[in-house]
Amino acid sequence: MKTNIKPFGIPLKEEFSPNDEQYYEELQPILHEIRKRRASAGLTQSLHNIRNSIYGYVSECMFYRIAHDSGFDIRFPKKSIDKNPDIFINGFSAEIKTLIDSLDFQEKIEPSLVKEVMLSLLRSKSRAKINEALEQNANIVILDATGTSIGYAINLWASKNNKTFSAQKAIENAIKLAKSDLVSIPVVCFAQAYDLQCNYKFSMTVVPE
Repeated sequence: MKTNIKPFGIPLKEEFSPNDEQYYEELQPILHEIRKRRASAGLTQSLHNIRNSIYGYVSECMFYRIAHDSGFDIRFPKKSIDKNPDIFINGFSAEIKTLIDSLDFQEKIEPSLVKEVMLSLLRSKSRAKINEALEQNANIVILDATGTSIGYAINLWASKNNKTFSAQKAIENAIKLAKSDLVSIPVVCFAQAYDLQCNYKFSMTVVPE
């Protein structure tokens, strides 16, 4: 097999066989070498911390603006203490958390979006973020699930069922749940996505409904 292996990246298909299956087979040894490359543990952790900080900041600023533009009263705590929530939405304390996880391609999702989201929220990373929010005395937990299986499922379900999940409706439902006598804490999940036609999609939903 004649190949033109470059020191970095994956060679273009034109450099191999025009046959898709053969191209895939010829790529395997190259992909194997790429997977063996490892950055130092310190650098990897530093990049992870930077990514978390940036994503967390963007998530919070995005939600503040979306909620405000949707007509809700957004206020910030007057004093900065360890157990303060991020914001107050119409008087209810809310904490915004960002989920960062690996995203696996999936085509099959549960017929019920609530069931799909609830199953995802039972994962350890999701539970940990929710528990962190509760420790901040949050009445409403808000999760930015962009780039995770939860966010992917929400937007995929919306596309397949031709539904629109607006921020206004999701936040309104969360406030109603916070006002009710239910023991459950409302969890708002939102995610951004681009479809194959490069159309931007933003979906927000809340569980339990």
